[in-house]
Amino acid sequence: MLRRLTKGILTLALLASGFLTLQAGLTIWANPALRPLRDATTAEITASIDRQLALVATSETLAARIEARLSETPRNWVALDALADLAKDRAIPLPDDLTTQITAAREADFSPAALAGDCADCALDIAKCTLTTAMVCKVPLLLTPLEDIRGIAQAGVDYATGNQIDQIDLGLSIAGLTATGLALTSGGTTLPVKAGATTAKLARGMDLMSPRLIDMAATTARTGIDWAGLPAVRSTDDLAKLLRADAIAPLSNTLTDLGRVTETLGPSATLHLLPLVDDATDAARLSRMSSALGPRTVAAAELLGKSRLFRASLRATNLATELLIGLGALGASLASALASALGGRGLRHIRHRL
Repeated sequence: MLRRLTKGILTLALLASGFLTLQAGLTIWANPALRPLRDATTAEITASIDRQLALVATSETLAARIEARLSETPRNWVALDALADLAKDRAIPLPDDLTTQITAAREADFSPAALAGDCADCALDIAKCTLTTAMVCKVPLLLTPLEDIRGIAQAGVDYATGNQIDQIDLGLSIAGLTATGLALTSGGTTLPVKAGATTAKLARGMDLMSPRLIDMAATTARTGIDWAGLPAVRSTDDLAKLLRADAIAPLSNTLTDLGRVTETLGPSATLHLLPLVDDATDAARLSRMSSALGPRTVAAAELLGKSRLFRASLRATNLATELLIGLGALGASLASALASALGGRGLRHIRHRL
């Protein structure tokens, strides 16, 4: 009697879990737009990062990370300041000798003579810019449409003369100049694209762009413009006639999110975080993270890394929870049914032998 009851319960559990799994699967199949994950709210992101930092941000971990940053040449003061601020905000003590090293390094790097020399090098060669000097010595030129026009015009000359075209610079120039022209007629709503394009150009020159983001810019240059008319482009009006909006959209969306990060954290912090961005999805996640965490985004990225940082921006939907429960119950029911069947067969075999 007990065995029949157990078998009946297991059968019902198997049927129920199978029904839940099938229902969730059919719902997803009927509507591909449904996702098993959703964007976390600002409160959820903050709570998740706070929990992780409470475990990771120890005195030893912070000291080791700061020492590693101090040993770099040039020193990354965006990361160093973010780590020091985190230690101060959370009242985490740092060794006295480490504090002395930070003060000495700051005095050396920010002396008038050092800044003047670094700024001159940055103005002449973007590859020599640092996160400190790039904002003062290079950004003013890149923020103007003249730089984008120069990039497009240079590509036109190279195309006409058969020289190799800098497709990365061209792709970013197309997005930046288009944003500048559209902003004049839309009240400035596309200015984040221009800010993102400027940041990306700096990052490219400083070797901070990820390979996949570089490929996206190159693809935009190849497919987003009518090459035959490129040599004659001298203004946004000329350019607008040659553009293919659908091909430019992925890069524009990515740069828009990077522009929002720049508005929230500033250009230097965005440059520091840009190597984390491989595609439009990463850019959108970084934008949400920066909106939720503010300046703490840099310290969180330093201590948690890209995977854990971006994972905090996602939450499982009810559909995903239902599907996981169904799969778990189905697996448990199948295992129990199999064990019961094998057990019954074993008992019959023993009885037969006896």
